[in-house]
Amino acid sequence: MTGSGADLARVDTRSRRLLLLAASVVVVTVALVLVFGVQRPPALERVADVPSPTPPTEVAWTAWKDTGTCVHVARPDGGVDEPWCGTGSVEIDGFAEDAVVVRRWDGGRRLVRVDLVTGAATETADDEDHDPLPAGERDAIEVERLDGQLVVRNGASGRELWRTRAPESYAIQASVRSPDGDWLLLVDTARRLLVVPADGSVAPRVWAEDVPAWRAPVWRGSRAQG
Repeated sequence: MTGSGADLARVDTRSRRLLLLAASVVVVTVALVLVFGVQRPPALERVADVPSPTPPTEVAWTAWKDTGTCVHVARPDGGVDEPWCGTGSVEIDGFAEDAVVVRRWDGGRRLVRVDLVTGAATETADDEDHDPLPAGERDAIEVERLDGQLVVRNGASGRELWRTRAPESYAIQASVRSPDGDWLLLVDTARRLLVVPADGSVAPRVWAEDVPAWRAPVWRGSRAQG
């Protein structure tokens, strides 16, 4: 009986080890699938790391955060600021000297002037009597896929801006041209804000991350397109 009990104990220990080994294999397999099975977006340099050629001016956009909407501003040097957050629905209207102007839609249309240095906000009625500024041209690019590569062209000139191998799930969701026509902003499915010269002289660079594509960012010197 004693010998039989010892044999059973050894079998039980061996079974537990096999179960632990099998569980470890499953965990490792799942980890490998998660790491290598995810289709990553094309790797690109950042404006903050490679600032030349330098974008001509700031751009601004809004993004939802907690229970409100925050204003974000990307500077030509690659830095990104969050000068102000407000409740409810907020959209960029344009820039005014050292401030960015946003529209608030909660409880009526109002304008909020946000100081880019201090973050101080001044609210006024939206009488729609603004200085005339051109609206940023949306959908400013043409995109196609050739032999597994994503090809992005300037919609105005047809010049190729970027050609890269990318998964089928990767796409450019929004684009807008700068007021002088020399630069283009792109927002991709990885929620990256990319900037590229309109002549395609250098590849796109990442200007900011976690940028929504539902409404394209606004260049200083232009107004949001309605």
